[in-house]
Amino acid sequence: AGLATRQFQRSFGPMGVQPSRVSSGLARGVDLNLDEFNLSAPTQVARQSAALGLDSGADISAAFWSVIGEDAASALGKEDKTLLRSVFHPSLSDRRKERDCFTPPDTTSEYVQGLRTLIQEEEAVRRLRMERFCSAEFSIEDPGQLYPSSWRSSVEITRKAATGQRCRSSMMRICADYEAQAHLLEPALKKEVPVFDKATEDGTRFRIYRLGSLEVRTTQELDGQETIGAVFSAAADREGKAIQPHEKITKVTEYVEGSNENCDCYVVLETELKSVIVAEEGKNGSVRFLENPKDLEARNSLAKVLRSADCSDPSFTAAGVKTLTRDVYSRVSGSRAKSGFRLK
Repeated sequence: AGLATRQFQRSFGPMGVQPSRVSSGLARGVDLNLDEFNLSAPTQVARQSAALGLDSGADISAAFWSVIGEDAASALGKEDKTLLRSVFHPSLSDRRKERDCFTPPDTTSEYVQGLRTLIQEEEAVRRLRMERFCSAEFSIEDPGQLYPSSWRSSVEITRKAATGQRCRSSMMRICADYEAQAHLLEPALKKEVPVFDKATEDGTRFRIYRLGSLEVRTTQELDGQETIGAVFSAAADREGKAIQPHEKITKVTEYVEGSNENCDCYVVLETELKSVIVAEEGKNGSVRFLENPKDLEARNSLAKVLRSADCSDPSFTAAGVKTLTRDVYSRVSGSRAKSGFRLK
């Protein structure tokens, strides 16, 4: 089992009881009597009375693993099965390889309660790992004591690298909106290679992907589905900053977002002072303009660039662009081709 479980075994002896021997040395069959194997209501008995009467060489492993299986029907309650599956976790226990040498766990109240306590402690550590990994405090270079020592680089972190990580962490901001729209991120993640991919002792994988300015953190339990735990975005210095009317437009880019069945477009205009204006069509058909909107980098990371060009008319300013009511990209870039999609 896990580290805590192994410590318990060292204190109280090996898990399980030894099968009884018979003089003939022949197997006479197995009676597990699993209907009485109830961990939820342990009975205070002498330790030696908990032994199962098994003949030498009897292989009970297949029956035991079947009983604690996910879909197996047995007298064991859900809580008992959960405990046994945690104790004999495939990544933490090799007891399945013992075959005919396998013996079931001791069912005395003292032993069972000790196991429950240790499993609860391990579960608490797993929760703390998840919470920290999905927070801005988690650092790739220095994960911390909660995680396996193998996660930390064998080379001492240089002051420059550590400073760079702290600067990046301070700029990261959680994007709650994108967490609620995980289905939009999942297709993009399948095409990306994670910049961080580590596993803990129980086989749970922790991954970090970077999509443009987005940082997506996922977890995947052993034989489970990969799920998005948190999405962060690098906050731009220009967010919320007012744009001066006389700022000249230098570049225009048209993006498309959404699925093939429902595509929407928006236009991003960049000014000479590195500010941006987003043009998109409202439901009533009118074009609205947003100055240095929040989370634009995150939005651009999930969208695709349809076309991009420098501004054809150097006299175009922020104030002048806002007078346009249609064909924003074509008017600013000088292109005659119109978008095949409608503005959002």
